[in-house]
Amino acid sequence: MARCIQCQHENIEGALFCDQCGANLDEDLPLSQVKPRHHTSSLVEPDLRATGQERPETIILDDRDEEGTDDTAKAEATPPDSFYLVTSSGRRIPVPPLEQVILGRADSRSGVRPDIDLSVEAAQQAGVSRRHCRLIWRSDKWLVEDLMSTNYTLVNGTRLASHTPTPIAAGDELRLGKLVLTLGQGTNVG
Repeated sequence: MARCIQCQHENIEGALFCDQCGANLDEDLPLSQVKPRHHTSSLVEPDLRATGQERPETIILDDRDEEGTDDTAKAEATPPDSFYLVTSSGRRIPVPPLEQVILGRADSRSGVRPDIDLSVEAAQQAGVSRRHCRLIWRSDKWLVEDLMSTNYTLVNGTRLASHTPTPIAAGDELRLGKLVLTLGQGTNVG
């Protein structure tokens, strides 16, 4: 276990950043490559005050298509309920038939409750972030998107860039930190 020098949190061996506070755990990584995870508003405040502007409102964009709102289009937009994730122990976790499914681990202190809670799979010890990645159902296929996780998301051994949806299909290996999952599809989920 790697202990964080900032908050003393015990992180999994090989973690690059502290799962608790985001501090750099890799002493070989130059500080110029480390980007702050918190308090980014302090970087913007001085510029806004200098120009006499107030902080802009946060706008959340919805990338769903407004066309095709009939029942047929909605049925196509909803994934079938036959998808599941298989853990390395062989346990099947059903993927809810939603357009977006967050994978991670629940944390009662911060109130985070992902759609698929991997806590029972020793997710914290495996380096799974609270909101690690999400599955997106689009155009009759699943995409996976890393949500700036601490210990990365890999598909079939290839590390994903954050916020870049990448296609994933049944049989593909999905690695969240050190936790390995396989996407499956079939009729007998359970």
